Amino acid sequence: MSQRHDKGGKDLAELLQGLPHRAVGPVQGRRVVVVLTDSRRAQPGAMFVALPGRGVDGHAFIEQARRQGCTVLVVEEKRLPGPLPVASLGQDGVTWVVVDDTRKALAHLAAAFFGHPAREMRLIGITGTNGKTTTSYLVEAMVRACGGKPGVIGTVDYRFGASREPASLTTPEPVTLHGLLRRMADAGVTHVIIEASSHALSQERLRGLQFDVALFTNLSRDHLDFH
Repeated sequence: MSQRHDKGGKDLAELLQGLPHRAVGPVQGRRVVVVLTDSRRAQPGAMFVALPGRGVDGHAFIEQARRQGCTVLVVEEKRLPGPLPVASLGQDGVTWVVVDDTRKALAHLAAAFFGHPAREMRLIGITGTNGKTTTSYLVEAMVRACGGKPGVIGTVDYRFGASREPASLTTPEPVTLHGLLRRMADAGVTHVIIEASSHALSQERLRGLQFDVALFTNLSRDHLDFH
């Protein structure tokens, strides 16, 4: 899922600050209107981040993203399809951003795109095989009882104030996650309770977030097998 922060987009040079990378092509003055990982949603001015997957590798859809107008492509050099030497990239007006790990890069870029909203609230993370959702409800009630304004990102839904939407994933992908955090921060949320799934942790979805409190419920066979 892709989400916009503002219609004018964000400056690419600012998004790349602090991210180890090699850029080939124009950076200064280039604006990014949306960050996405699904080439089918590609559009002019978009940044496409090619993520590796178990069955499908986003690097296989780079050309599709280019044809549909993406002006920034974030890739891992070792995964580029075919003999495409980095030295020749960037000559088509597209900016190529080469990184070691696109999943780690996506977490950085999504946070920067939405203005690092997590820094404006306190974060409470809950992880473990069982009990995350029940614990999230308990912590939410505690925060509210203490006069705080809680937001919850979890298995059942994503909610804050009067807003409530069904959860697509227990822990959303970085673009969705930071877009949601931005909405929460803008709505005056003071504490965010995040269910941190094992898959989310292994896929770097929460990379870069600084949790004020971390809760561990338990560890059972399901996650022993996964890890």
